[in-house]
Amino acid sequence: MNDYIESKKFNEFSITDPFFSTLREDYDGFDTWFIKKSDETAYVVQNDGELKAFMYVKSEKEPIELTDETDLNSIERIKFGTFKINSTGTILGDRFLAFMLRKIVTFTNVEECYVTVFDKHVKIIHLFERFGFEKKGHNSRGEWVLVKNLRKVYVDDYKNFPKITLSQGKIHQLAFFPKFHDMLFPESQPVNSEVSIADDAPSNTVTKTYLTKIPGASTIQQGDLLVVYRTKPTGALSANFGSVATAVGKVISVKNINDFSSYSEFVEFVGKGTVFSEHELQRFWNSKSYPYLIKFIYNFSFKRRPILRDIRDIGATPDISYTGDPYWGHAVYTNEQFLKLLFKGEVNESFIIN
Repeated sequence: MNDYIESKKFNEFSITDPFFSTLREDYDGFDTWFIKKSDETAYVVQNDGELKAFMYVKSEKEPIELTDETDLNSIERIKFGTFKINSTGTILGDRFLAFMLRKIVTFTNVEECYVTVFDKHVKIIHLFERFGFEKKGHNSRGEWVLVKNLRKVYVDDYKNFPKITLSQGKIHQLAFFPKFHDMLFPESQPVNSEVSIADDAPSNTVTKTYLTKIPGASTIQQGDLLVVYRTKPTGALSANFGSVATAVGKVISVKNINDFSSYSEFVEFVGKGTVFSEHELQRFWNSKSYPYLIKFIYNFSFKRRPILRDIRDIGATPDISYTGDPYWGHAVYTNEQFLKLLFKGEVNESFIIN
């Protein structure tokens, strides 16, 4: 099984694939349009050869005509066309849209992105609205035109996604073992890491839940930023070169396991963004051995992964509350140190809201 997001030519797919049947029903002339696009590129997700997600992306600089005659001005836009997710009751759409937003936010000349969706696709509309797309009106086909202003700053962290503001609180580093890291952060895993991703896997939501017993984690608060730290793989001789910072997230909620009155309440908070099975969660609930729960948004990955030696050189402060010795599985950065880390990680400045 392999469901990585990849780019492929239209002509690599059969127009008779059942995946396209609903698109053919919604759009007159779909087959003719599809054939004309044969040499163009789409982003797709496949699972054992079965098409699960499809999106065609194109640049535009023209007005968008609406039926109420309040047309949208001619500016640089990205259109998400032919957006379809074939995953019943799962969260693949979360990951697919997040992947595209991370790409286009680096296009400095683009002011907006948009998508057109029929009213009947309620879940798709809610997905786009969650990430900051706003209904502007209907087009001539009766579809909603949903637009995201890439330069607008929101209070809601999901609507700002994938951008972050420098924390008014703290910036923490949290460790993930390689196996768990690669399941949670598919766009941040090393090139040579092969992890199959099920349709309802924790990789498919941008919201992750971290469970830990590190005492220093009790200092993490809502609104703090997180640096995802992948510990050295088995066989690596040195953490200095084998452990790397891979991604950045924003904390949206923090709980102690004793805050929950029941197991079901605990599991509801954990949600889908965890690597742990139901059996493991039940064991954690009974033992209370991982008391700190940190829910965060996975905003973006580093282009180049700073190693632990880089992190030491930057001057981040490791936790000593866990073992009494410096523990890099939890560390704290100042804003200045964090900006140096982003520079070393070759993170595009467009991800940062000034």
